[in-house]
Amino acid sequence: MPKVPKNYLKKFAVPNFTTLDCGRGCPYRCSFCTIINVHGNQMRYRNVEYIKNYIIDNYKKNKIDYYFFTDDNFARNKNWKEILLALIQIKKEYNINLRFMIQADTLAYKIPDFISLLKEAGCTQVFVGMESLNPENLKSAGKRQNKVEDFQQMVKTWNKAGIVVHTGYILGFPYDTPESIKKDIKMLSNELKIQQASFFILTPLPGSMDHKIMLEKNMILDFDYNHYDSFHLVWNHPNFDFKTMKKIYLYAWKYFYSFPNLVRKLYNSSKYSIRITSNILGTYLWYKYSIQVNKHHPMISGFHRKKSYFEKRSSIPTTIRGFLRFYIKRMIEILFEIIGTTKIVLEFFILWIIYLFLKTTSKLNKKKLFIKSKKKKTIPEFAIEY
Repeated sequence: MPKVPKNYLKKFAVPNFTTLDCGRGCPYRCSFCTIINVHGNQMRYRNVEYIKNYIIDNYKKNKIDYYFFTDDNFARNKNWKEILLALIQIKKEYNINLRFMIQADTLAYKIPDFISLLKEAGCTQVFVGMESLNPENLKSAGKRQNKVEDFQQMVKTWNKAGIVVHTGYILGFPYDTPESIKKDIKMLSNELKIQQASFFILTPLPGSMDHKIMLEKNMILDFDYNHYDSFHLVWNHPNFDFKTMKKIYLYAWKYFYSFPNLVRKLYNSSKYSIRITSNILGTYLWYKYSIQVNKHHPMISGFHRKKSYFEKRSSIPTTIRGFLRFYIKRMIEILFEIIGTTKIVLEFFILWIIYLFLKTTSKLNKKKLFIKSKKKKTIPEFAIEY
């Protein structure tokens, strides 16, 4: 595996974070996915001892203690138990506050000991591809392993372990309408109580089964691959035009991450674990800023974009007029950025106050439970966990 250059990490807001794939491949055949063409359906696995030594070496040299295990489906890695036991051992032997996030399918929560070992090993977040709340959409995408009726129990099970559920949700499946998407987004936020969601527009990526079928049926309208970023509608959808889809896409982000919804998410998360509440605070700031200020998907956005006139394409001539036009436009952009950022910072400050209140309340409640159980000479785990 490639070594992480120390100086390279300094360029990022979180220099103690990196990625690692413990295995490759995915046994499922989702029609919108291209990963199976890159990594295949056959699962392959890295040596557990190698993974263990790599993590130890990364910590010693670069102080890296936060990972995203990028396996398409960590739960289907046959060595998952050995990997998690190795991580637990590392935490104890080297006194490392090791944390990580994984990707897993919607059925992974049913695997015996899986979630309990993830919790002990330091897992803070799981990315789950729910994709849709409409069973017909899931069926059309070949996502037969997703059972909508199990989603609520799945979320609760992960949350009880103090692990944030981050779902991937696709807009624009064949059976979607503007009304159905609005209804589903509200259900996703208010009934399933998902802490974090990332929204994408269904895109027939070259190499996917969707792309093959849509090409054969002449359904693709836009062949500019710059728009194949999952943020643009590029095919002829029966229920959406470009403008309507863009409006629904922005609605999904704005509704899910609206201030009242964020307050509810903090409160609901604190019922399971104050650790979940603290883990999602920073994410909310990042996501709100990306959508409202940068107007980009959070996965391709940062907090402030550096721009220089002299970084333009070499084919564009350098002129005083071009220089002045660029920086006047840039000053206006920064002004709107400051206005948008001010509003978000004020919201975040209120969320922070709410978090501190919930944290204090949680401590007091656990203290009461501890005293009460001590009188009975039994101390429940949840009373002393923090």
